[in-house]
Amino acid sequence: MVRRVPRRCDLEPLSAAVAAIVTGFLAKGAAAITQQVGEAASNAARTLAQAVLDRLKADPLEERTVERYEQEPEAQQAAIEAAIADVVAADEAFAARLEGLVATYREAAGTTSISVGGSVGGSIVQGDNNQVIDRTSGTIRIGGGAEAEDAVGNAPPPPGPPSIPEEPV
Repeated sequence: MVRRVPRRCDLEPLSAAVAAIVTGFLAKGAAAITQQVGEAASNAARTLAQAVLDRLKADPLEERTVERYEQEPEAQQAAIEAAIADVVAADEAFAARLEGLVATYREAAGTTSISVGGSVGGSIVQGDNNQVIDRTSGTIRIGGGAEAEDAVGNAPPPPGPPSIPEEPV
């Protein structure tokens, strides 16, 4: 059996996801995360943060990185992401554990929706069995029916006044 050695680019999405979840948890706090995505997701983020920070603190070379990160999580997110990428590249079992914890968080948080503001170029693709619309003009309706909202959340305009048929003179 040939053992495949993961390339760094294979691990970057995992390290980025872990760093984003842990940074959000540390920067906002458990109460804010609970309010935003629920208690189960907050608990999953706490478990993930504890696993990552404990592992990195055990490495004398990463101890200072973790200290700086805990002081300013958002400013140090890139540094912690790089440290996570190094650890998961060296330890497949830990990488698998992190993948499971990220999946648990995402399931608990119900992270199946996105919010986009401002001007967006290119395609936005999300979910299973999706279709990509490369170019469009006009309004995109979500949900169907007369009460649907367009892609920017605007409800359709109210109907005009009722028409009264004219009587013959």
